[in-house]
Amino acid sequence: MFLTCDIGNSRIKAGLFSGNKLSETFSFENVEQLQEVFRNKQISGTGISSVVPESSHQLINFLENRSQLYHRISKDSRFNLKINYKTPSTLGTDRICSAEGALLLNGVMNDDEIILTIDLGTATTINIVKSPPEFIGGVIAPGVTMMGKALHSYTAQLPLAGFTDFESIIGNSTRSSIASGLINSALGMIDRIIVYIKKTFHPAKISIFMTGGNAEKLFPYIDFEFVYEKDLVLYGIKAIASLNLP
Repeated sequence: MFLTCDIGNSRIKAGLFSGNKLSETFSFENVEQLQEVFRNKQISGTGISSVVPESSHQLINFLENRSQLYHRISKDSRFNLKINYKTPSTLGTDRICSAEGALLLNGVMNDDEIILTIDLGTATTINIVKSPPEFIGGVIAPGVTMMGKALHSYTAQLPLAGFTDFESIIGNSTRSSIASGLINSALGMIDRIIVYIKKTFHPAKISIFMTGGNAEKLFPYIDFEFVYEKDLVLYGIKAIASLNLP
């Protein structure tokens, strides 16, 4: 089995792969919990994406003490995608991993195909891959929940509102108006990117992959076809690590 680890600021997400099939997922508060679960499991290799250096070093020490192969993803990793980005040193590995995960699940890209990955989490990110597989950039914006909290925190009279306050496109109360603004801000941005891609690249096909904690909450308001994969980043970690390990 192959282990993938996505180390975030608040949680560690992990997945076990058999080949390219994700067979089991886990969520941990810290590296110690992960070590307890995998101490006696047979692992053929580990892929690591991390935004917490201390936690990644702790995990790497654990793997090295067990003489296990691992690869920590960085800007110097080999990728299945060509990275066409002006500031690769600031490109978040989560964005690359979501794009790589979409490429893995999508299969061979057609010459006139575009892949979009949309991660609706703390931030909303849209990443664009064109053929031949090339990461060309995207969009980073505040997530829906973050926008709601910002409105509430930086104004004197606006209440905290969210998805459950949505009533219609046009809100008829302050809470429903805020909810409409939050949802339409996210979906309007996505629609605008799709329109831009169609006008600029004229693709025969746009394959859209969605992930992130807020994704399912937006499903009722989406009118385009997409594939939802909550563990898209883990698939990307598997694809990149496999390319970099012996």
